[in-house]
Amino acid sequence: MKDLPGLAISLFRALLWAALALASLSLCALLVFGGPGGPLAGRSPLNIEGIAAVSFLLLSLCRPAHADAVDAGARLQAWSRRDLLLMGSIGGCALLFFARNLDAPLVFDDYRHIYDVSNESWRGVLRWFTSPSHAAFFRPIGFVSYFVDCQWAGRDPLRWHVTGFAVHAVNCMLAYLFGRQLRVSRGAAAVAGLMFAIHASRPEAVGWTDARFDVLATCFVLISLTLLNHFFDTGRQRSFGLAMLAAVLAILTKEAAFCLPLLVVCLIPLRE
Repeated sequence: MKDLPGLAISLFRALLWAALALASLSLCALLVFGGPGGPLAGRSPLNIEGIAAVSFLLLSLCRPAHADAVDAGARLQAWSRRDLLLMGSIGGCALLFFARNLDAPLVFDDYRHIYDVSNESWRGVLRWFTSPSHAAFFRPIGFVSYFVDCQWAGRDPLRWHVTGFAVHAVNCMLAYLFGRQLRVSRGAAAVAGLMFAIHASRPEAVGWTDARFDVLATCFVLISLTLLNHFFDTGRQRSFGLAMLAAVLAILTKEAAFCLPLLVVCLIPLRE
């Protein structure tokens, strides 16, 4: 009878793993067969994604006690080439998922932003750091990325999409890295990275050039959190300084990054 609580927790974890696996397989099926004219066309993945997200969150909170007993040095030594391979695979999958959108045309505000930056000089770019742009947004880093892209992409939609997809792939790899820093297993961290890659909230931000601000701000936020985690593990001041720099870049990319301090607070119980 003394082992009853442990057995109950093990059974609960097994059920969560089963729910996560089934939801993930269902999402993959929707990805392959859910396009226009497919047998699963018109089916919404939101409920399935909700099940996967809740299952993963509960699994993270129900980690075995020994997983928390690993010190910072052991966590750093546990990093291996397998992690690099998984990160690369996750980034490749993210690109594969959005490959069908490479030839999607530019739409709506895409043309306005491209027109604005194509008529700017480097002196004009510096003004974006002191006053709002033509669109009345103070997002200088985001507009600088537009300006840089405009130098080589012109009005070619494919080249603009390449940049957006590349940033999204980096974000997915950072999601895996962040999970590993929180002592999540390789398998769970890989699932997190893949879920981040194909979640239904991603297509507009990744495929729509006008939403570059979102994926870029997310990139800086994840970099900041990852560097802060590294600082907490090692105490290296350089990591803290770079984390603050990434935080500033995130805030200068889009207002949504103002939530970063709250994310740092939410990070505390996950490290205990």
